[in-house]
Amino acid sequence: MKKKFITFTILLFFSMFAFSQNIIPKDFSTQTVEGKAVTFADFQKAEITMLNIWGTFCSPCIREMPDLAELSNKYQDRNFQIIGIVLDVTNSNGNINQKKLNEAKNIISLTNVSYKNLVPTKNMIDTFLHNIYVVPNTFFIDKNGNQIGDEIFGSKSKNEWEKIIDEKLKLVE
Repeated sequence: MKKKFITFTILLFFSMFAFSQNIIPKDFSTQTVEGKAVTFADFQKAEITMLNIWGTFCSPCIREMPDLAELSNKYQDRNFQIIGIVLDVTNSNGNINQKKLNEAKNIISLTNVSYKNLVPTKNMIDTFLHNIYVVPNTFFIDKNGNQIGDEIFGSKSKNEWEKIIDEKLKLVE
């Protein structure tokens, strides 16, 4: 029985990576809300990146941001990073709404967020963001841009996020 359990666990672990979806292509490029360029290399700075997709209109998103800011600092030495994507600062054509961008910058400042927050491009909207109907929506990806596990809908408490992050880090530590 123990041998079957070990075999099952190993297969489950490798299947997560074998069937993972690549959501960040190697030619990825966008900018932060501050206008700094972001490329695929930014995702390779950590073994695991938590992509938290949020909107300026979303109270649960904003409520969890101070906790995410603390967790970003707590886990930065464990090969982990958080990157936000502000879904509503661009329209479906990727054109920036300056009023929403300023609102996002204000929210980021008020919630003490120091991790990167990205402006979606048309390519991002047409690919991995096109099925996002609920925010916050969170993905975990490896440094190759592959999704790890399922997306997570809704906000979480700091303790809930810690448990999830610890589980993801066990996969690479």
